[in-house]
Formats: sequence, C-alpha cells, structure tokens
Amino acid sequence: CSSDLDGTEPWDRARANGYPSFNIGEVLAARIFSGSFSVAAEAPKMVQSWMDSPPHRSILMTEDPKFQFTEAGFGCAISTSNGTEIYCVGVTGRP
Repeated sequence: CSSDLDGTEPWDRARANGYPSFNIGEVLAARIFSGSFSVAAEAPKMVQSWMDSPPHRSILMTEDPKFQFTEAGFGCAISTSNGTEIYCVGVTGRP
C-alpha cells in the first residue's frame, strides 16, 4: 500500500468514497524507460507481473477468504520528470 502525497493511505481514500475501512486491496507497478514505449503494450505486462506474484494475485483474485472483493479499478500514468516512467495501480474493494 502506498501513501498519497497528502499522507492518506489507500484505506483512507476508500473510506472517503464509501468503502468500509481496510476492506480494500491495492497493487502498484512502475517501470522507467530510456526510449520510447507504448502504454498499451506495457500495461498488460504489468498486470501479468501482478498475476505472477502470489501476494499481488491474491489481492486481485480475492484468494484470501477474508477479502472477497467485488469491485476493481485500474489506471496508469506517465511521468517524464526523471526519464520516462509509467506507473500502474489496481484497487480492489467491496462496498
């Protein structure tokens, strides 16, 4: 889990949007590129890396019985402040 720039945690943001505290999961991925790249080509690779990682897969596939998530949202962003970086996040939850 990651803190936002304002110091909030994923569960703080989820609670502010109607989700019970701690009833969410979050996965993150990032890559830095020195040349050109395609978000459409890189995003599926990041998802595959989550699926290949047991802790990340557990969050995405709700394999832990205490977390039966029913909703998910995903997004990617690009930054060019230090080279070219792509960040992807997935958030799962159950309202």
